[in-house]
Amino acid sequence: MVVKKRKSAKVEAVVLDEEKLHKLIASLSVGGGEDGVREVAQTLQSCLELTEPVQQIQLVIKAGSQLEALSEEPSDGALLESCLHTLTLVYTCLQAKNPLRRTIASALGSVPAWLQEQAVHSLSACLSDCLSNPTSEQYPHITDTITACLDGFTLGERCINKLLPEVMQFLHKGLSEYLHQNSGLTGRHIAQAQLMYCCLATVKASMLVMQRSQETIGSSLQAQHTHTKLEDTLSSLLGCYTHSSLMWKHVDMYSDPADGKDFIQSVQSTAGMAIVLLIRSAMGGGDEVASVVCSLLRGSAQGLDSAPRWLQQRCEGLCSSARPAGVSLYLCHGALAMLSWKGALPGPQWEQLLLLVPNTLLDLDVSIKESSTAMVVSRVLTLWSSAALDCLQGERRVCPPRLQQSLSGGSELQQRLLEHIYSHWEHPLDGVRHQTRALFRNLLLLHQHTCSSIFDPAEDSYITELTLSLLGLEWHMRGKYGSLSCLVELYGASHLLDVQPQLPVSLLGLMGDQNLSPYASDLLERLFVSHKAQLGSEAGAVDTTGSEAWMEVWHKTWVTPLLLVLCRAKLDQTTYILDYFLPKLLRCSPSSLTHMVQALQDTPPCSTGPSGSRGALGALMTCLRAARAQGVVPSSKEVCGGAWCPSPCSNKHWYTNMIK
Repeated sequence: MVVKKRKSAKVEAVVLDEEKLHKLIASLSVGGGEDGVREVAQTLQSCLELTEPVQQIQLVIKAGSQLEALSEEPSDGALLESCLHTLTLVYTCLQAKNPLRRTIASALGSVPAWLQEQAVHSLSACLSDCLSNPTSEQYPHITDTITACLDGFTLGERCINKLLPEVMQFLHKGLSEYLHQNSGLTGRHIAQAQLMYCCLATVKASMLVMQRSQETIGSSLQAQHTHTKLEDTLSSLLGCYTHSSLMWKHVDMYSDPADGKDFIQSVQSTAGMAIVLLIRSAMGGGDEVASVVCSLLRGSAQGLDSAPRWLQQRCEGLCSSARPAGVSLYLCHGALAMLSWKGALPGPQWEQLLLLVPNTLLDLDVSIKESSTAMVVSRVLTLWSSAALDCLQGERRVCPPRLQQSLSGGSELQQRLLEHIYSHWEHPLDGVRHQTRALFRNLLLLHQHTCSSIFDPAEDSYITELTLSLLGLEWHMRGKYGSLSCLVELYGASHLLDVQPQLPVSLLGLMGDQNLSPYASDLLERLFVSHKAQLGSEAGAVDTTGSEAWMEVWHKTWVTPLLLVLCRAKLDQTTYILDYFLPKLLRCSPSSLTHMVQALQDTPPCSTGPSGSRGALGALMTCLRAARAQGVVPSSKEVCGGAWCPSPCSNKHWYTNMIK
């Protein structure tokens, strides 16, 4: 196995142009000031004069401690202002992953309360200078700086809120320039890939700013006086997001098309989330937001009336009938990821949106031929089922009638989702199969929540029919095993055994197939573990004498069929039983080894089974070998001294010879 070395962040020294460096040192060398402030200035001056990065980090930490120790505002604040300016200027000049940047953020974050506003002002001034007239080469660095200010840096977050219009305008300017540059890079794959990385980073940065500035954006847009600058910037950003979700569909960046498609989907998916987030930021969390998103999913301008005029105009452009089908997919993902689905839904439009998302995805699923897109659809459907569960879980609340009807088992929506599951559980991509199983489990949970008055699965006609339908399918369908495992998890093994008592025998019969044995053994393990827990729980509730008669039922269900196969099947047909099933059974119930030995004593150990089989003695030897491998076998003295040892072989060498 190859162990991948963890990359450590590279520590680089502060690099400033000579003129700027001399100015900073000179500002820190000004005489006067109180002793505490002079100490900070001297420490920072020493830091700037050094070229060894680790020593610079140590000096910044020292300066942070000295700032924290300042007890009162000095009468002459010029030197203190120079200290703060030095820290904030160096902060905005450092690369994103340089540990020195985080050290400076920690130092600024530890300043006394009376100094915090001054620190925010200093950082805002430096960042504003960066935002004012940047070159295109500086865009990625400034974007990283904006993101860093929102990464656990309280003063940085206050700075971003203070400069919100400027920050949003810069991000729009950078994003629009990237989108414009793309048209001239056809065929230049490396340059186009780098451009897409910058585009993705800018969209993510703008989303982070909006998420951390919800109140500021909302209060600015809802104020009585006009805020055309912020509205115009948000409107232009929404246009860029829309462009990002559409423009990459014909990009061919890589020699391996799969790599390019995966990254393009990442850009489109992020753009879809950004569109919904901007709508939520501009309109709040009421029913009107859900109405607008519903209109976008349908590709219809109806329902946009509740949006502000500037937002309505941008959304109308996204409702074009000529847009690619994938836009609806990424808008669905955006709605699920960026809107809050926990608790009761705010209104009927939210219920409509929750039911519109899966139908939109299922309509897309019919026309999808690419595996990578099928993966996205499966993942978003599972995300939807989790969001639907979030609406129903938590405090006991009455499920709205429309939701209850649509989300319960047997509904038209559930039937369509089951058809999607059945058509994808054999998909060649592991990820699609995994998402399909997770979706099936969530559908069962949705049914449980919408039909909470039914506790016994035997009384639930939908679950009974679903179980019979699954059990009636051919065993070579691998998705069948995962779905049955979900039924075991949520309803217990007893439910499946009541419907099909011969299920253990059927599954043991599949253990001779190399391709199916891993799936069969996994389902068998879930069944016998669940069955044992159920029997024990039921016995404990009615039997207070401590009797373990219920274990006989469990042995009859699981151990007896196993012993029959070991005695009578040919050796090559039991290879996978010994590899997969028997060790799991012994780990679940080590004490069952005694039952196995006693059961095999009923047949003379020297007798033989059908031709090519082990017979009882061979089966006994096999069980003991497996038990020894699992560490549950008793010593040879215990075996030969008690009821373990069959009478025809009761000598001291019998056990030893068998397990060699």
